[in-house]
Amino acid sequence: MNLLERLGGPAEVRAVTDELYDRLLADEELGPLFTSTHMPTMRVRLGDYLIGACSGEVTVTAERLQAAHAQHGVNDRHFSIMAGHLADLLEGSGIDDETTADVLDLIADRRSDVVSHSHVADEWNPVDDSV
Repeated sequence: MNLLERLGGPAEVRAVTDELYDRLLADEELGPLFTSTHMPTMRVRLGDYLIGACSGEVTVTAERLQAAHAQHGVNDRHFSIMAGHLADLLEGSGIDDETTADVLDLIADRRSDVVSHSHVADEWNPVDDSV
């Protein structure tokens, strides 16, 4: 059984995605990152990404993720807060600990593609290395 199946299928992943964005928008620190974002499109894109990633069929490149997130100045703290919200949602939805950990590992693998200056990711990924 793949990760998508363990999560309950595409409809469940989309439900978690919608709840995740509701939490992110309400979060005092993360909400402002989305002020210029078309949220209906973002909900679909994240859902598509997670469905693909959990089924082993990711089509989003690292470059595309980097380009999409660079303008928002996402940092390690932002990424960790988002991951915390996701973990809470999965656990609250009755997803077992192993599956939750596998989803978080999958997300963590893309940290350097989302975070502008990551001190946690395997590589230093500066937006501007002249600073």
